[in-house]
Amino acid sequence: MKFYGTIEPCRRLKNLFSNLSSFYIIDVDTILKESGLDPNKNTHKYLINAELERLITSGAKSKRYLGMIYINSKLNCDTIISIKKSIETLTNSAIESFVILDDFDTPKLHDYYTLFDEVVFFPSLKKTKIIECVPRIMPKINKLENVKKNNIFSEEPVQEETVQAD
Repeated sequence: MKFYGTIEPCRRLKNLFSNLSSFYIIDVDTILKESGLDPNKNTHKYLINAELERLITSGAKSKRYLGMIYINSKLNCDTIISIKKSIETLTNSAIESFVILDDFDTPKLHDYYTLFDEVVFFPSLKKTKIIECVPRIMPKINKLENVKKNNIFSEEPVQEETVQAD
């Protein structure tokens, strides 16, 4: 099973892919809207995160689905890393790899490609199945330290300090 992350709304995915019913879909924006909780309050953040973690755990252990699609319009580096950590700590997780879904013509998630194992671009001509899309393999970055050390999210190159011996 693969974990797919994207910022595109579910209605767009329904127009692009024909087999969404065989995927476990977690739409964060819909969950926030239906719950009525304010993500800016600490107590509400805890409740929202607990519910999302429960849904992710439930989907990752399920053998019924072909994959899990995580839709979050505010997807960022911290969110991606925390999801990967929580899935990797599960003992019965069926998740084998992490894939990012993005638009080829106007990539919105280009900065996050290195945090995922594969990149799948949306089909442009006709409706297709997700598993029929050809992924592009990306280099893995498994630790937050590597992300900060390589500074992949800034435009400026990282300059390493050198120590001179006397």
